[in-house]
Amino acid sequence: MSQTSQVSAHLNEPAEKPEVSRFSETVSRGSEYVRRQSGQIRMPEFIMAFLLLFGDAVPGVGLPFNQVVVIVLAAYGLTRKPTFDVSRYATLRTIMFIAMGYLAIVSLNGVHSEDASDWTRRLLRLVAATVLIWVIADGRLHIRSIVLGYSAAIIFNAVAYFAGFAPVTGYYGYLTGWLNDKNFSGLVYCLFGLLILSFARNKIEVILAVVVFSGLLWATGSRTSIAAYVAGLIWIVIANRLKTFGRIALGVALYWLIDILTSDYAQSGVFADRTGTDALRSLIDQAAEVKVQNTGFFGQGLGEAYVYLTHTGSKTWFFHNSYWSALVEGGWLWMILVVAITVLYIVNVFSGKKTLPAKFYVVQGAGVAIMICASRLGEVFYTWPWAVACGLAIRVLVLEREQSLGTGHDESSVEGFDERIEVRDAEEADNHVIAAQNAHKA
Repeated sequence: MSQTSQVSAHLNEPAEKPEVSRFSETVSRGSEYVRRQSGQIRMPEFIMAFLLLFGDAVPGVGLPFNQVVVIVLAAYGLTRKPTFDVSRYATLRTIMFIAMGYLAIVSLNGVHSEDASDWTRRLLRLVAATVLIWVIADGRLHIRSIVLGYSAAIIFNAVAYFAGFAPVTGYYGYLTGWLNDKNFSGLVYCLFGLLILSFARNKIEVILAVVVFSGLLWATGSRTSIAAYVAGLIWIVIANRLKTFGRIALGVALYWLIDILTSDYAQSGVFADRTGTDALRSLIDQAAEVKVQNTGFFGQGLGEAYVYLTHTGSKTWFFHNSYWSALVEGGWLWMILVVAITVLYIVNVFSGKKTLPAKFYVVQGAGVAIMICASRLGEVFYTWPWAVACGLAIRVLVLEREQSLGTGHDESSVEGFDERIEVRDAEEADNHVIAAQNAHKA
């Protein structure tokens, strides 16, 4: 064949289909994205966070499984070296641990009622939560892995519930599964639905996370959690652009709006069938308010935040109001402390600084949601989800200070809130292995 014919035949060859090329490029980008994201996860924290989903009692221990995991997670954190300097907050850390001793003294000297929870086990949970806060704050635990691990767990819980192989509790028709309690289910879907936004890399991921968790929250049927989630999103979008006075005004406006929605419209539309449960909640709140009024300045001790209703099938009911629970258990000092930590450090309402990307302040929206959920969902303050948000909030303050002073971690060394995990490319890793083998032979 002549050269002219060869050139002509080459020109007449069909070109590679653009659809195939685009598909191949998309797959390549997707695999690279998955590799990069998974490379920024530490598996011990991810696995332990996932296991927090399961709360059945451990035989012979007397604690729920997830509380045992919290203790193990906190202990694991103590074995690792810190990567962030939290010495600026040493006073707060000292106050928190002194508060544990204060609660022990109050509980030890209190007059324990017949149906009160074991105060020593409750104190153990609070101490574990305190340790968890600080091992998260100073970078001993990988917060990205914890948030993503538990978020994956509660999404798995939802899939399992709707597929029919997760446990079905007494809250028929509402998403509970292994979370067991509808109020706690609402709390964690709300809180982690906000915290996961900190790790979204683009608008598509943000929209996807909001859509998914909005749907899951609606499935829990928790009106307070739904309202708190909306309030948290509003705070995330608006508050970062406001100074102190504007944030306070926004907080008051959100409180007023949520109070109207959860009071005047609590039995509207799809929630019209809540009259029976709302009547029971009202009885519990009335009895709880009487107990609050009869509580002294130093409280009645841990485990006392419950009421006894003789005309119900169950003897005891825990408080639905976490503010009242703190007041009854540890008095005014304890209640003021947990609320002050939430307002000053998690919501950080008096700060107007903007030295970090806006997504670092998502934790503030989670703090707003915590304040709202605490008024109606029972035990919220000083639980392990609260501790995760608190530790993450202190981490934000540490990074903010480092950024403003130009010291410590720079943007290139931090992956989100954590120190970046170095991941070699496959080719680089192969070259490293070959070089090591050659050095060994030499």
